[in-house]
Amino acid sequence: MMDSVSYKLKFAILGALIVPCFGRLALHGTGSETDFYRYFVPLFIGGLTGYLIGLMRDIWVATNEDLKMTNKVLQKEINQHIQTEQSLRENEKQKKAILDASIDSIRLVDNEMRIIWANKIIEKQLGKDRKKIIGNYCYGAYTGRNEPCPNCPTEKSRKSGKIEFSILCEENVKGIEGKTYWSDYTVPIKNESGKIENFIQVSRNITDLKNAEKALANARKQWETTFDAMSDWVCVINKDHEITQSNKACEALINLSPDQVVGKHCYEIVHSMDVPILGCPLEKAIKTNRLESMEFKTGDNRWLQVTVDPIKIGTNNDRFVHIVRDITEAKERENEI
Repeated sequence: MMDSVSYKLKFAILGALIVPCFGRLALHGTGSETDFYRYFVPLFIGGLTGYLIGLMRDIWVATNEDLKMTNKVLQKEINQHIQTEQSLRENEKQKKAILDASIDSIRLVDNEMRIIWANKIIEKQLGKDRKKIIGNYCYGAYTGRNEPCPNCPTEKSRKSGKIEFSILCEENVKGIEGKTYWSDYTVPIKNESGKIENFIQVSRNITDLKNAEKALANARKQWETTFDAMSDWVCVINKDHEITQSNKACEALINLSPDQVVGKHCYEIVHSMDVPILGCPLEKAIKTNRLESMEFKTGDNRWLQVTVDPIKIGTNNDRFVHIVRDITEAKERENEI
């Protein structure tokens, strides 16, 4: 404030000294020179001129400072905007890299199931550049169909408005020979009013898993067939003497079906007792962690041999194979000898 007043005063004094000099020179030869015009008017005009010059300087300085301040603010905002854009671009790159690294096929489709965006694995699956796939219907791109796939989760999601899941079996997926199985999820994307605008589709090729399940089921069936074909009664029991699995030989040996013995205790079925017998081979096998056996004569004069063998899986042996064999004929032959 003091600087502003000082500059105005300096310009006013300077104007009061300089302008009268020019004023007197201008009026000297006119013949109309008076005391008023000779002193007061030039002095007034000079002071006013100096004041106006000082005022204009103050305005220019103030305007220049405002411009500098505005420029700093604008530059700061521009820098922040640039940093934000760079950060967003980096985030987009990271998200794209994560999606492209996924083993799942991830697609964004519109309400008519036209592909808007897809991650990189679709190129490997279909043998095409992504850019050539964008705009195609998902069912057309994958199978060449003119309509949605049977059991399509996107169709179900369109109706329910919820996330839907389906297992699809296909025999004509482009770029893949033979029958394939797909685990498909669809997530609806809604606007603020709740209307579905897009869908996210996530597909995983689970053909290997399905084939492994089939192979396992076949192996289990073969094992059960072999298991049931044995003439000895074979069952699996736990440490509590509870039967968890049984083959069909129990029907001939003890006149009970597998369903009737599962869940029962072996000493109930074999010995008709409420507690384990003395010298129980299971109790021994639990302690020794090896095969144990015993022979005994039943009330109906049959000789049975019971063998218990631990099922060794790691260090936790809590299941055992329990085999009951009718050795009556062998015992009778021994006695004959």
